[in-house]
Amino acid sequence: MKYFVTGATGFIGGRVVRQLLEAGHEVIALVRTPYAAQDLVTQGVKVHAGDITDKESLRTPMTGVDGVFHIA
Repeated sequence: MKYFVTGATGFIGGRVVRQLLEAGHEVIALVRTPYAAQDLVTQGVKVHAGDITDKESLRTPMTGVDGVFHIA
């Protein structure tokens, strides 16, 4: 399954991402600063720069996801 995660660079969000990846799921993360998410990229997470208050920045990365973890 494919999941969209906000707050993926934080303490709880990072652990949720790890659990999802270990379970074999695809993860897409919304981040404010992509350079701070390089660890996620090396884990295989698709990182998208955006802002949770800007619905247009959510539209593309959320297309086709099976679930959302809003942890931001």
